[in-house]
Amino acid sequence: MIEDTKKEFDVLYSSSTCVWGLQADRYLAQHLDKVKRGVALDVGCGEGRHSLFLAQQGFKVDAVDISEKAVEKLTKYAEEYGVKEFITGKVGDIRSIKLGKDYDLVILSFVFPFLNRRDILTVLEKVSHSLKRGGCIYVSALTTDDVEYKMYSQNQTPLELRTYYSKGLKCACYFFEEGELKTLFSDFNIIDYTETVVELPREPYTHAMCLVFAQKVAP
Repeated sequence: MIEDTKKEFDVLYSSSTCVWGLQADRYLAQHLDKVKRGVALDVGCGEGRHSLFLAQQGFKVDAVDISEKAVEKLTKYAEEYGVKEFITGKVGDIRSIKLGKDYDLVILSFVFPFLNRRDILTVLEKVSHSLKRGGCIYVSALTTDDVEYKMYSQNQTPLELRTYYSKGLKCACYFFEEGELKTLFSDFNIIDYTETVVELPREPYTHAMCLVFAQKVAP
């Protein structure tokens, strides 16, 4: 299934000039002053909207995506933005790729909607181990208030609790209950937790999301 998912994301990133746009999440920009400038990990980097922003803000960025096409486009945009030397793009599945650095910041923006809960917990544990003490993590995910949850729940039997199958991207899609994402950061200092409607440059354009910005306090 992973190879099928990779192929579908390659098709997606070949389908338009820029699938997600190049503007970073406002929520990330709002809280970036809490983070020491250093090395960031951008998981599911896509075409680079967060990697480009972070490089411009003084970070060195390791950018990882399952799609080779996405990383190719990131490299092109990094050159156009004049930040190529600050971004290292890597094709790989975050569930299996080796992370060897201590990061000051980890970005998981719109990654969890394409995983099942078991993989979400695995990824979160993995990136947490690679995060420095005092480092921060930003996560955004879909909630059960989202229009796609309503669509899936009306047309599919769930694979497991609040998890459905995306026929287009050939992957699982997980939706968080109210307050659920926050509970995964009980060992962190939660700087902010928000559930809100977020605009994206791709249909259906608005999504009901949960957003967390947290700081690692345990060694």
